[in-house]
Amino acid sequence: MAYTQDSLIGYDTIKYKEKIKELVKIEKKDDMILDENLRVHSYLNSNSSYTYLKINLPRNITSTYRTEEIVSWAYWIGVGEESSQSYAKNMETTRNIAQGMASTFGSPLAGLAIGAVTQLAIPTQGDDVTYAFISNFENVQAFLNGQTYYQFKNGKGTAAYGKQDSPLQGSFFIGLHNDNATVGIDVNVKIVVIKEIKTYEDKEYERKKINPKYTTLNKKRMVIKKRNIMVNSN
Repeated sequence: MAYTQDSLIGYDTIKYKEKIKELVKIEKKDDMILDENLRVHSYLNSNSSYTYLKINLPRNITSTYRTEEIVSWAYWIGVGEESSQSYAKNMETTRNIAQGMASTFGSPLAGLAIGAVTQLAIPTQGDDVTYAFISNFENVQAFLNGQTYYQFKNGKGTAAYGKQDSPLQGSFFIGLHNDNATVGIDVNVKIVVIKEIKTYEDKEYERKKINPKYTTLNKKRMVIKKRNIMVNSN
């Protein structure tokens, strides 16, 4: 009976090139997205002693070979000339720290946001301001009207600073209030964000693939037939 059967007779080695997208660089970059001065009136002034500003955090960017993602941010809220002088001192201190580091950053707030700086100098005297970080405008309106409102950070002082890991996208508001009866104040608000930038490239690699080689053989199978034969016995 005829039949066919594949039989292994060897191997073929095939060489080819493969492209793989790989991460080649990660870097952090600081960006000051806000440096604004606001006048906050006294509460006996005809103007309101409450004000606010809106913060728009940069959007994350994703493309084929590059991504930019906000990983943290830091803020500075200071009152008057005393605050400006303290921030200038912080700038000098930051430069001295940066000289001994492999990576540099552009401001005291950038150093704070990446964890290289843990403390900043603030004024020991001067006027103060009440501040609140507020998530939505509905609560901003309650803040402006002196009503109960929700916030995710607040405080009061001649200056304040801090690092934040959230929110990292979208918008929020900073409310400011002056509780001095007759003296208005000038408040400076700075915000620096830290972007983590990842760069990718296509890398080409030499590859090998081993394929088995077969041949088809024609064969015959022996067929055995059985018979029963009767034999006479004496």
